[in-house]
Amino acid sequence: MTDATILDFPVAPRLAHPSAQKVSDPSANVPMTTERTGMDAATQHRPSVLSFSQMDSYDSCPAKWRYQYRDRMPKMETSGAALGGSSVHYVVERMEADYERLIAREDSADDLHDLFVEDFRARIEREVSEAAPLAWGGKKTKSFPDGNNQHWWESPVEGGTKMLRKYAAIRRADEQDGTSVIEFPCGACNKTGLVDDAECERCHGVGSKRGIEAKIRTDIEVPCMACGQSGKDTRDRRRKCRACHGDGVVLHPIVGYVDSMVAVKSIPGRGLVRIVRDVKSGASVLFLKPLQLVVYRKLIKLAYGWDVGIGQFLWLRGKDATSQIREYDLEPYDEGFVEALYRDHLKGIDAGIFPPKPSGLCKSCGYRAYCEWGKHIKEEDLTDE
Repeated sequence: MTDATILDFPVAPRLAHPSAQKVSDPSANVPMTTERTGMDAATQHRPSVLSFSQMDSYDSCPAKWRYQYRDRMPKMETSGAALGGSSVHYVVERMEADYERLIAREDSADDLHDLFVEDFRARIEREVSEAAPLAWGGKKTKSFPDGNNQHWWESPVEGGTKMLRKYAAIRRADEQDGTSVIEFPCGACNKTGLVDDAECERCHGVGSKRGIEAKIRTDIEVPCMACGQSGKDTRDRRRKCRACHGDGVVLHPIVGYVDSMVAVKSIPGRGLVRIVRDVKSGASVLFLKPLQLVVYRKLIKLAYGWDVGIGQFLWLRGKDATSQIREYDLEPYDEGFVEALYRDHLKGIDAGIFPPKPSGLCKSCGYRAYCEWGKHIKEEDLTDE
């Protein structure tokens, strides 16, 4: 980048609202209770921290959301694909931290393979148990008749290593067209630039890091949980609400893990445009949710004051650059769009509405044993043919 001023943005303060001091501390990651917020029993299901994954889970199946986030039920199986995806993200972070060795060099495949296998096996050892055994999926082929199992994930020419080689190729192409990664303020200590917090486990006092799994936490306005109002309502009978004082709106913490943000030199007619990226390792493009990028755009705007115009998914199972980089224009979404999304989902959560939503995803759901629908899935239905 020749224009370094694109990085020169102040970190925006957390949102201020008259009711902020009346709501529980946004940094306290503990479930909300009626004692802390004054809400009634009908709204005590609301999570203490909101995230896109929660909203997406409720949208795909309210019953699953209940078992996972409200009841905290243990999963009946551990997804091998989820562990593999987590290891891919871990190695991508290592790649950005050691760019010259793991990305710039085109002969880094062996190093990438070793890093992936080591982390992948450690996750299996740490997270798999008798109560939640490994479950594999994926398409069965002549080379891998059992589908995307551990052998496929650890193969030096398939699985995780192949995805990481694709990521390295994308990042080398970034260098050629003048695209560079912007460093996020550290998600652990929430400071940017040189700081004196040398004990920080993420940035070791530097205060910033390349944005792989950068945790962003801020506040958005949502309907008041105590009086059940949405929007401004200053009628006398609402003034005594100890959460919102009759405004009908409270601040609620929202969190997201943004993979990376890059700055593009120029887009015709738009000039310099910031892009938020998310790395995906899932088997199908059908699992890409553009609304996730819209939510991340909002988070970045609230936390740092940066305007993001474009969202990209880096789908690492794509065969070529065209299929690997899925791009979306985020500018048409106005300022209140994300808040409206969360308000709509919170209405159902606050009301305790958690019906099952049967679909083709039921057979791979780790909570199907608790669900009246999932209980009727037969063993032969769980096999991919």
